[in-house]
Amino acid sequence: MTTEPEHKLITREEYIADIKARWSLFIKEWNLFIEDVKKLIAFLQPYVTKAINTVKGWITKLKTKKD
Repeated sequence: MTTEPEHKLITREEYIADIKARWSLFIKEWNLFIEDVKKLIAFLQPYVTKAINTVKGWITKLKTKKD
C-alpha cells in the first residue's frame, strides 16, 4: 500500500517571492520571444515584398491583355 507524502505549506512571503520569480522569468522569456519575432519579420520582409510586387506585375499584365 502506498502512503501519501507529507505536504509542506509555504508561507505567504515565500509564495509572493515565488510569484515574483516566476513573473520575472516570464517577462524575460516574453521579451526574448518578441526579439525573435522581430528578427523573423525582418528576415521575411524582403521575400514578402518581392512576392507582392510579382503578383502585382502579373495582375497588371493580365489587365492589359484583357483590354
